[in-house]
Amino acid sequence: MRFAVVRSSATGCEPNCPERISAEGAIEAGTPAQLKRMLKKLGRRKLPIIVSSPGGNVDAALQLGRIVRKNKLDIAVGTT
Repeated sequence: MRFAVVRSSATGCEPNCPERISAEGAIEAGTPAQLKRMLKKLGRRKLPIIVSSPGGNVDAALQLGRIVRKNKLDIAVGTT
């Protein structure tokens, strides 16, 4: 899975366009560690996560859920 901070391109929102974390691709064993690194880089910023995934490793997916819950993040399925 690839994680990236993406910014809205809606007309007129600059300089305060909303940002979110894009999470795209299959969930693999290393995906939870990737998300933890991303969240560490963001510090106290709590951005919502938009997930687009065909599925993958169930244990890793459950770990992702725990990370999201622990950090009280909003999450949705969609594309960015």
